Amino acid sequence: MTTTAAILGMILVTLMWGSWFQTVKHIGSYPIIGYTFWLYFFSPVTIWICIFFLQKSMVPLGVWTEISMYPGKAAAVLACGMVFAVGMQLQMVFVQKLGLILSTSISATSNVLASTFITSFVAGLPKGASFPKILAASVMLILATIVCQAAGSMRNKDVGEEKSRESEKPKVRALDVLALVGIALMLTSFPLSMSVALKSDLRPEGFSSLTLMGILSIGAFLGALVFTVSFLKKTQAMDRLFEPWKKGHRKILLLAFISSICHFGGNVLQSIFAPVISVAIASPMGMAYNVWSYFWGLIYGEFKGSHKKTYGVLALGVMIFVGGVLLLTSNIV
Repeated sequence: MTTTAAILGMILVTLMWGSWFQTVKHIGSYPIIGYTFWLYFFSPVTIWICIFFLQKSMVPLGVWTEISMYPGKAAAVLACGMVFAVGMQLQMVFVQKLGLILSTSISATSNVLASTFITSFVAGLPKGASFPKILAASVMLILATIVCQAAGSMRNKDVGEEKSRESEKPKVRALDVLALVGIALMLTSFPLSMSVALKSDLRPEGFSSLTLMGILSIGAFLGALVFTVSFLKKTQAMDRLFEPWKKGHRKILLLAFISSICHFGGNVLQSIFAPVISVAIASPMGMAYNVWSYFWGLIYGEFKGSHKKTYGVLALGVMIFVGGVLLLTSNIV
């Protein structure tokens, strides 16, 4: 696989990740924690079906042989999967509590910077790349996300939604900020798992992409199971977890299944492309998935009635995103 193909593939991954978040808009009053539980329930099912059909061509040694060769790495990846799923669920809780712009601006900044340090120094850098350049590109991708989110806020004001949202806006405490930083650090468990356990030219002792994701998906399900049961019991909403099955709300399950394909399907693709361009470059590229949310917003007409200035800010965010990707991938193509 060429470097250019891997870079284009990573852009597809960000599209897949940015797309599954859109399904949350269609779950109605169903608890977001319950929804993400079903997402992580379907994820290992999809991944292991892929392993069953693709193992001979993509994992010549066999999944179980690879796991037996590196049991310590397998345990670490399983733990990373558990931490990552819980971190993702907690992030969803804070998005509902504090709003998308504030919660993401804090968590994305912390996550991208921490992931950049982890992947650069643990996974290593490819020829032609340097840590200062990767860090600068990561900052640009963070800025692109924040600018696009600002455009979303301007859009709300343009169409008259801002006043109603402002009246419901909760106060942000220092504890909330610390919690978001903590969640961001939890989410670095995903790039950490690839840094320490994904086989690449820079780290030949590791798992193939399918083996890694097979283990990670099981860990994610276990983490989501423990957190979901604990959270729903505490909020006295445990009876709603199986609501889609009991009342035949197949829409929730279908959306969760589609989300699992986009979420963990994107994870699998990233683990295939990352060894080509390095985990250190693939990781910050992947964090730009938020930008695609606004692409779908344009497609669905969510920016209809917005002022030209709002479109200009959104275009600026996209331009910064493109600039960040170009800087990140320069000298390695």
